[in-house]
Amino acid sequence: FEFMDHVGDEWMSKVEAVACDMNSDFEEAFKGRYPKLDIVYDRFHIIKNFNDKVVSEIRKDEQRRLSEEGSPEAAKLLKNSRYILMSKRSTLVQKDEDARKGKLVYTAGEIFNTPEIKAHGGNEVWYDELLEENKLFFTIDLVKDLLDQAYNSHDEVEMCVRLEEIIDICKA
Repeated sequence: FEFMDHVGDEWMSKVEAVACDMNSDFEEAFKGRYPKLDIVYDRFHIIKNFNDKVVSEIRKDEQRRLSEEGSPEAAKLLKNSRYILMSKRSTLVQKDEDARKGKLVYTAGEIFNTPEIKAHGGNEVWYDELLEENKLFFTIDLVKDLLDQAYNSHDEVEMCVRLEEIIDICKA
């Protein structure tokens, strides 16, 4: 790792923790050379990983299940729900408010002859319907909320409590 060579062992001996994304190569490189270092994953990558590995996969599995059970319309509705399921409720509320105000999300373009696009509403209602109809989506929402609470916590004990709650939900 060029960074460690550049700063040197003396400088690295004063480092207690390293924040990195969830690429295992980074963790292995730091831990291999400095085993006492704590590795800290940043909020963005934790949430992104959760959305990619959990939310997206469960949504796809549910979509596949509905298709196989003969509910192609229900499956089709899930196809476009990825953004809704990955979003925080506050984001959906803001998007709905933007739609009520007629906010533009894309300005018309003459070069490619693209129309202007205004924000569309109904996001929070759709989200609630998805949670109501599917226990897995409801569980995802609980875990997503607890992850958010854990990362917003400024108290280590409170953060650990939220993470333990996530583990308990996943075991159930």
